[in-house]
Amino acid sequence: MKFIEIIITIFILIICLFFKFLSIFFNIKFGTVDFARIGGIYYLDWYISEKKAKKSKSLDIFLYTDKNKQTNKQWLKMWKKNVFLYCVPHIFIRSINRVKKFKFINNIIDNIPVNIQYPELSIFFKTKSKSLIKVHDERLKFILNNKKANIFFTKEELKKGKEFLNKIGIQNDKYICIHNRDNKYLNKRFKNFDWKYHNYRNFKIQDFEETVNYLIDKGYFVIRLGSEVEGNLNIDSKNYFDYSLSQYQCDFLDIYLSSNCYFFISSDSGISAIPEIFRVPVVYINKTLLNEIHRWNSKSLFIFKNFYSKKYKRFLKFEEIWKLKFGNPDHNKDIDINQISIQSNSPKEIKKVSEEMLDFLENEQIYSEQDELIQNKFWEIFTPNNLRSNFCRIGRDYLYENKSLL
Repeated sequence: MKFIEIIITIFILIICLFFKFLSIFFNIKFGTVDFARIGGIYYLDWYISEKKAKKSKSLDIFLYTDKNKQTNKQWLKMWKKNVFLYCVPHIFIRSINRVKKFKFINNIIDNIPVNIQYPELSIFFKTKSKSLIKVHDERLKFILNNKKANIFFTKEELKKGKEFLNKIGIQNDKYICIHNRDNKYLNKRFKNFDWKYHNYRNFKIQDFEETVNYLIDKGYFVIRLGSEVEGNLNIDSKNYFDYSLSQYQCDFLDIYLSSNCYFFISSDSGISAIPEIFRVPVVYINKTLLNEIHRWNSKSLFIFKNFYSKKYKRFLKFEEIWKLKFGNPDHNKDIDINQISIQSNSPKEIKKVSEEMLDFLENEQIYSEQDELIQNKFWEIFTPNNLRSNFCRIGRDYLYENKSLL
């Protein structure tokens, strides 16, 4: 650790001790949040939901870093209405994370995840201990009970958003957003980092074509979201708009469009945080991390990529995928050891799970006894770590087609 980092760490430690003393009179807490990417907001949103439920009072100061000027200004503006946010050099973030290790300091906000993570997760595989997931489930319950978004648009912003919808031909506000993940955004915005270890999350936008045509035939308007994207859809319809390649791209519309759609079809990407926070239904396609299912979303359907092991000459079962140390920069070791080939969802699978969400929202889809049996069989894999919202499900057709993986 460099001398300057030692000084800053000591400085933050002294401030925390001072605020600890002041807590006799009023409570001040420090936290950190990642605003460089949309998905970095989860911990802050979860903390606010928990604070609401407990009706606890404190002055919360959150620090973030924005070295590459990546923060969405609309996103930042909306969250600033909830907490004090200050941009600092990343060295301060690292120092706060060091200070967290001193257990006697209790005015540092812990970033408690909803899903249990490594190394705790590897212990849970062996013991299935309820005590290991207790703190995670407690936070999840607070989130599930919070039915309203923690941030909001002003009347002027809502008016501005509706004016844009009218401009592109949407009159009834019932539009559906789609998003696919590729490499272009990260490679362009964060040029000094090798993002190849994330390639397994990508898929081609062309896989959406069948779904988009189906939704248009059903009378819905479809908007493709994203920025710095690869490829396009060959769809000539007044009810399809590729915002990701348009001149209208801006921070405000990035957030507004994602948060006001009828439902969102999301790839394995942090952009799903926006509809989740605004309680918008999400269809998750081409998901990979079974240990990070978004169980906090109030209305959600999931389908996963398939993992074929050349070593075992078969597809890995769901439980085997769950136990892979997957999603970290060194996960390529697991892929190499098992000689894993990761296969994206087919266009048909994407269409089927989108149909299911539409059926649920329009007709309050009723599931058969057999549907529930196979659904429960999937969730039993994670028992007792399977607390989730009332409509957090794996796609019905997808599960039937992959029964052999249960």
